[in-house]
Amino acid sequence: MHSGALEAINDLELFEGRNAVAIQNSAGAWEVLQFRDAVLMGSDTYELSTFLRGQAGTETAMDTPVAAGAPFVLINGAVVQANLDAGDVGREKIWRYGPASLDPAAPSYRETAHTFLGLGLRPFSPVHVRGKTVGAGVEFTWMRRTRINGDSWEQLDVPLAEDEERYQIDVLNGSGNPIRLLEASQTSMIYQTIDIVSDFGAVPSSINLVIYQVSPTFGRGAPGLATIQL
Repeated sequence: MHSGALEAINDLELFEGRNAVAIQNSAGAWEVLQFRDAVLMGSDTYELSTFLRGQAGTETAMDTPVAAGAPFVLINGAVVQANLDAGDVGREKIWRYGPASLDPAAPSYRETAHTFLGLGLRPFSPVHVRGKTVGAGVEFTWMRRTRINGDSWEQLDVPLAEDEERYQIDVLNGSGNPIRLLEASQTSMIYQTIDIVSDFGAVPSSINLVIYQVSPTFGRGAPGLATIQL
């Protein structure tokens, strides 16, 4: 740590979202995680443990192990969302940064080019993917997640957070390559037996697939991978 301090919290505070940090992986993507325990080991040095990893839909950015020296940012009130809109996605912009007490034109300010990816608009990956044989073929079911207002235990389902409900399912062959695209407007669909036989020659013992929730703004969200045993 260059400055500031970290502190341990209890389980309730952890599940309420406290002690969130962002860590950059070796490919440059950021994982959001939370930690419960923090022990001061030396000058500006802490040992952290008891984690909730891949928070806020960042599970695809998890590195195990995290590389030594990876950038680490404590997410507190000092971190605010950039004032951008959907039209800025994919556009490179020049960002200047430096002491807040100085004018951005001050010599001590630095600048960098960055392209806004709009990951805050990316749908989370579907979870709890299941499959069972039915008369017409194999029925896939899953549960969606949400980016906003999904913490209440009183809701029967989490809010959609998109203009429409839409999913795409890639069926994979033995080499992991997509061989069929399926689409659905709800959290279930049937992979027809005639299509299964066309794709595999016979009904296989298992099917690998990837499910994406689709956003009209962002496109395909984070992938939900699953192997369905038949």
